[in-house]
Amino acid sequence: MVIFISIWSFLFDHILKMYPQFGIFPHPATPHHIMSYAILTCSYLYPAFEQYFLNEHPEISGHSYKNAYRSVLETLFSRSTFYAPYLEKLGNRVLNLFPECSFLQKKWAQEAGMTAVESTNASLERIFIEQIRQFKPDAVFLQNPDALGGVIPDILRRECRSLRLLTGYKFSPAINETKYRSLDIILTGNTVFADRYRAGGITAEVVPHAFEPEITAKLQSTKNAQEWDFTFVGAIGKPHGAHSNRYALITTLLENTCLELWATTERTGGTPYLKDMTRYSLYTFLRMLGVHTNRLRKFPFLGKVYFWPDRPQSGAALKKFEKRIHRPVFGKKYYRILADSRVCLNCHIDIAKDSSGNVRMFEATGLGSCLLTDRKSTNSDFFQADKEIVEYTTAEECREKVTWLLQHEKERRAIADAGKCRTLKEHTVEHRALLVDDIIRRSLRSG
Repeated sequence: MVIFISIWSFLFDHILKMYPQFGIFPHPATPHHIMSYAILTCSYLYPAFEQYFLNEHPEISGHSYKNAYRSVLETLFSRSTFYAPYLEKLGNRVLNLFPECSFLQKKWAQEAGMTAVESTNASLERIFIEQIRQFKPDAVFLQNPDALGGVIPDILRRECRSLRLLTGYKFSPAINETKYRSLDIILTGNTVFADRYRAGGITAEVVPHAFEPEITAKLQSTKNAQEWDFTFVGAIGKPHGAHSNRYALITTLLENTCLELWATTERTGGTPYLKDMTRYSLYTFLRMLGVHTNRLRKFPFLGKVYFWPDRPQSGAALKKFEKRIHRPVFGKKYYRILADSRVCLNCHIDIAKDSSGNVRMFEATGLGSCLLTDRKSTNSDFFQADKEIVEYTTAEECREKVTWLLQHEKERRAIADAGKCRTLKEHTVEHRALLVDDIIRRSLRSG
């Protein structure tokens, strides 16, 4: 009988490994029970940040690829790099690259013995092809599917024979959703965006944004310049753009509160008003000639106009608040301001409609600031209103609530502490990595 039970246990265990549909899938945190995979994560650096980094670290030119790469990670700029150690912890082989970062890629190529390395897209493509040939990934995750002019998916399909799954992340409205059909799965942060991609024939999964607790430890070494009462750090947009509601709100709050702003405006390097008017006029003229909006959305110069609620307007309304409008900040400086803010303002992109979950919700709360965010029906999926965050519907309600919070420190601190506790308990990158890992494993099994 003992021999029979032993044989049966051995056979049953192997049947479950070969045909998991006959059993219960284990939790993603126990990878030794299921297959592991090799995943390449492709992170993205804004061109403006790359130049900012080189200006701040002129010594980097003499560093090796490994040391230069570590220096970039130390800035905490690229959020997608936070996932790599957790995916590796789950039993997977992980490599992270910055395919569009010319100074890093050139260093890698030179150390790999590649010749005639330049900063052109063609040269960067050649380097990337050599990297994927050496690593042989089963799955690839693209933080920015549009990197290198959007050719990375085509390169991977053509050059990477080991590739079984291609995923990308987009938490923003796509000018032309159909161009992402080359991805097997697109990951996005809320149901509104997921539904848009699904309507375009693309498989989409919701993976909300998150906070990386290591950021708090990394900030211990940075100087606490001052405490800010009320801040907004991020994209302000324009009166006519995808953030028109945010722009109107911030303009009002600058007038009626002590709000300090770190954002790109025309004064701090934003797109000039005249350029937007040219774009709008050409779009309108072509529509009058009968050109369909679906065709116009495919043109980079014109596609953004599709999301504008109205004709362009000048950003002159902000000029009188120039002393409280600061240049954009990245990485540690961005997180430092959030951590030093008593109240952080949040306002979602217009197209999110009644859905929430942008990254500022989790980063502000994770760093211990009191989050004041626009009221959405899905806020309750993440936080409890008036206990862990504070909500507003109108600019006047927002003004009233920030005034109350700044006058009631004990209550403000209690909400901030509760929000931080909730984020660290449920909304960290490690939590989301489990979700991403589960999506990848299910997809690889079914594929």
